[in-house]
Amino acid sequence: MGYHIVADVVAYSDTLKNGANLTTAVNETLKVTVHDGTIYVNSAKVVTPNVLCKEGVVHVIDELRPLPLLTCIERTPWLNTFSVTEFSTPQIQL
Repeated sequence: MGYHIVADVVAYSDTLKNGANLTTAVNETLKVTVHDGTIYVNSAKVVTPNVLCKEGVVHVIDELRPLPLLTCIERTPWLNTFSVTEFSTPQIQL
C-alpha cells in the first residue's frame, strides 16, 4: 500500500502541477502529468479527484501501480549457502 501513499502531503487536484514529482511512503517517485485538464500519476489517470478522508485527500486512479520484483534470500546454515528466488508481482488492471 505504501506505493500508493504520499505521506505528509495534502495535495488537492488544483495544486498538482504538470511535471511535479511526489515521493511515496516507500521512497518511490510518482510523476504528475496534466494534459488537457486531465491529471495522470505516472500512467494512471485520476478518475475521481479530491475524495476527502480522515488522513487527507485521495485521488482515485484507473490502475494500480506495479509493485517491484520481490526477492527472497534463504540461507542454509549447515551447507553455508544462500539461495535467491525472485518473484514478479502481478499487475492488476481495473
